[in-house]
Amino acid sequence: MKDGGAAVKKTKAIRNVPNQVSILIVDDVEEVRLLLQTVFENQKSEKRLKISTVTAENVMQARYEVEHRCPDIILLDALLNSGESAQDWARELARFPQLFLMTGGPSVGTGIVNLERPVFRKPDSIQDLERDAGRIWLPKIMKSFLEKIGS
Repeated sequence: MKDGGAAVKKTKAIRNVPNQVSILIVDDVEEVRLLLQTVFENQKSEKRLKISTVTAENVMQARYEVEHRCPDIILLDALLNSGESAQDWARELARFPQLFLMTGGPSVGTGIVNLERPVFRKPDSIQDLERDAGRIWLPKIMKSFLEKIGS
């Protein structure tokens, strides 16, 4: 193609796609935190992203991690057994584009739905949680993340 006598070369847009994604897992049950951490870090994601995780057992620890590590994704238990409400903190995090909620209780249909965030229901058994986290949760989380960054 020519434009005013000068050749115009079409270039393909290069996107800034990360090679790593960080996930903050916030849950007051240590077994759940460790299981999700293990499952997520051992999964192969599409686009070959390395997945790193950090965990927090309460809102105070999670706030620290958000301020100091700036995770790409937050997976927050909506029913934390701590002094500070996870639901209130989730509302504060509305500006955070990659916030996912999880619950093991009957909170779907209550206030957390008003946050317009994906909600994962934790199954009753740890074996089912391991299965769901790898087969359902992580693919949905990564798909959303990749769509947000435009990859």
